[in-house]
Amino acid sequence: MNELGVLAAAGGLLFGYAAAWWWFRRQWGAPLKEIDRVLGQWAQGDLTEPVSAERLGPARRLAGPLERARAEQWRCFNEGLREVTLERLRLEALVRHFEDGVVLCNLRGEVLRLNPAAQRLLGIAMDDLSGVNTPEARAEVQRVLSSHTQSELVEMPRAGWPGAAAYVSVSVLAPGHTDDVSVLLILRDASARKRLDRVNEEFFQSVAEQLRAPVSALKGYLDLLENSLKPDKRQRGYLDAIAQSRGDLAASLEDALDSARIDMGQLSLSAMPVDPAELLRRAAEPFKPRAQDKGVRLELKIADDRPSSLDVDERLIGRLLERLLVEALAAARRGGSVEFGLAAVGPSQAQIWVAILSAPIAAAGAAAAFEAAASKKAAPVKELPRAVEFCRKVARLHGGDLDAEPARWTVRLPIRQWPARASGLTGEEGSVTLARR
Repeated sequence: MNELGVLAAAGGLLFGYAAAWWWFRRQWGAPLKEIDRVLGQWAQGDLTEPVSAERLGPARRLAGPLERARAEQWRCFNEGLREVTLERLRLEALVRHFEDGVVLCNLRGEVLRLNPAAQRLLGIAMDDLSGVNTPEARAEVQRVLSSHTQSELVEMPRAGWPGAAAYVSVSVLAPGHTDDVSVLLILRDASARKRLDRVNEEFFQSVAEQLRAPVSALKGYLDLLENSLKPDKRQRGYLDAIAQSRGDLAASLEDALDSARIDMGQLSLSAMPVDPAELLRRAAEPFKPRAQDKGVRLELKIADDRPSSLDVDERLIGRLLERLLVEALAAARRGGSVEFGLAAVGPSQAQIWVAILSAPIAAAGAAAAFEAAASKKAAPVKELPRAVEFCRKVARLHGGDLDAEPARWTVRLPIRQWPARASGLTGEEGSVTLARR
């Protein structure tokens, strides 16, 4: 009897659970499915369908909050989409007006985007920035990609004008969230660069003519003053100072113009064999009176193992030596010396240096000078003087370099003939014209 009672109680309990589950599913199953459907649509970005209160049944009170949440998300989504669209339009307008060609493609050469400048260089006809996947466009982009691996300068035969070429820069864009790999090509018209260099050259030539005229006139008036007056010692000093300043101004003008030509690759070298020892002697001779007036010794040191000949542009190397001597004498102190030397460094390199040697310190003042130097903080490193920077450019144009140390400048030049790939001959017979290295 007890067992039957237990079984009856258990059956009644199970029946109650089943009845409760049936009632729960009838009352709340449909609302929960509706809530799950609505949240799934939101997760996929579908915010167009409003929340239905009828489908929620007894949970219809949740319809209001859910509808407000949907409307707020829809508003934020539309605002974000509007900002993205405006930003895309701005970017497309900017890219459309780029002077450089911009091409976005995949690894198969299929064009996804390109601007009008790229259209002209690639010879692709299209009306907007949409993708172009014609066989001709794909073949041309593939040709540019393969040619870029061999040379940065790629010919553009479809551009429509003779000799068209472009400097090509390639970047691979690989987003982390997708396997799609895009390639960004930047095409810079080489003819436009040549036109810009020509305009720069014309500008510098015009500036040179405008500045050379007053500098030359200043020299003429100085000669007239010297010939028409009988200056005393004090006046002679004034005239000499003006003449020296005029010479420095003319030299700075020539340095600035030649430096600009070197930067643009438009300064050619007329290289021929030169005796470097004789070149140093001629460069040092005009500076001996200036050094003597300042109380500085100018010491010329030419090593026995010096090279007998260097193939250099005598005019440019002579100016290089003059600029270094001017800087050294300006920085040297009375009682000191400037060392001007030449030596060979191995069989393939010559070395020319200009060093500023301090004046000797008396024994009584040595301790005080040492204490004063030790108490000073290290001075910040300054940029090279403009004249020394010009000298470095000249040395590098010859295939060498200039090392700048405190109170010492060392010019390293190669001991070799110029390579046979020189572009041609110019100037005197046997001189070689070289483009910038």
